[in-house]
Amino acid sequence: PNALPPFVVGQNPGIARNQLQALTIAFMQTYINGQSSYQAYLSPAYLAKLSQPQMNATLTRTLTPAQIKTAPSP
Repeated sequence: PNALPPFVVGQNPGIARNQLQALTIAFMQTYINGQSSYQAYLSPAYLAKLSQPQMNATLTRTLTPAQIKTAPSP
């Protein structure tokens, strides 16, 4: 089962899962294990390489409280 709602994962959850897995590994290696070489994988350029027409993802580094409040929800 998918832990994320359809409006987040799109029509093909497998694509979203692959993107999330790649970013999660890069995040954990960078910030938990201190492996700075993984930092490059936490970039918009890398995510663009992972993106597919069915699931065009973007990265956001910061959000204001107002942006969080107006974010889509299920």
